[in-house]
Amino acid sequence: MSSHFLRKPGVASLVAATLFIALGAGADTVKSTSSGSSTTRQERLAGKRGPAAQVYTVDDSSAAANELLTYTRGDYGGLDNFTAIAGARYYVTYTIPGPEGATVRTWTESHMVWFHERPRVRIDNATDSTVVVVTGDTTYVRRDGKWSSDSLVVAEGRAQAMDAHWFLHLPWNLLNPALKRRLDPPWVKDGPLGVRVEYAANQDRPAGTRMWVNFTPPTYAIRTLRWFDPRSQSWYLLELSQDQKRYQWTWAGHRTLRASDSDGKPGPVVLEAQIEDMQLESTMPNEVLSPPGGVAVVAR
Repeated sequence: MSSHFLRKPGVASLVAATLFIALGAGADTVKSTSSGSSTTRQERLAGKRGPAAQVYTVDDSSAAANELLTYTRGDYGGLDNFTAIAGARYYVTYTIPGPEGATVRTWTESHMVWFHERPRVRIDNATDSTVVVVTGDTTYVRRDGKWSSDSLVVAEGRAQAMDAHWFLHLPWNLLNPALKRRLDPPWVKDGPLGVRVEYAANQDRPAGTRMWVNFTPPTYAIRTLRWFDPRSQSWYLLELSQDQKRYQWTWAGHRTLRASDSDGKPGPVVLEAQIEDMQLESTMPNEVLSPPGGVAVVAR
């Protein structure tokens, strides 16, 4: 997503829900801290409570979904690495395709996303020099050579940054006990893990959002996300590919956003993104969150 793209009439509600961030996919094993042995994610998912735990139904509670979700985190750094990594820095190139694959528009952004404490994000658009900075409830947006205090401009920039923050924290943020989570479809041994998440008011997605997050064996990392956006009243499907890995953190170097339907049937490509030069950092440059001359706008 880009502030350049956000300026197009009628697409702000779409783009605010479709930011592509470094979602993982691919770690083969996770270390057992109790025995020192290495077991596959598939074995961990199947063996938590013996044979009785190997089949779950679609009506199982959030507790059952939470139990299985905890075993997917090893693909995203594991608890020790997630705690130690301060944040991520990377470049992302977006492409809007046209008829027969012709490119309608392309642009590049650099992203900095902090992992812990209050939301902290910086996005620099290399194509049109737009800057978006979010730190807690404060937002800075620089567009067309000046810092903006326009409420719509700032709201769009903040939505973009908060989407970046939310996506990069998957699947950790799915463990929030306030979320309504269910297994959908039912999970069985060796099969894919699908979790339906529904967001209510005052949570980190628009109220009424329904999302299906699919973890695919044998690694049980995220492969697709499908969701209903209540703002645009539309369905979307995000497909992840080109797996990469560092510090046990895995991410999809390429992701494709498609229109969809309620059954998940892939539709036309809306946007594609390519991640480059992913850096996971033990410290992040906090000084970039207070840009010189920046006009701070506090969220209300």
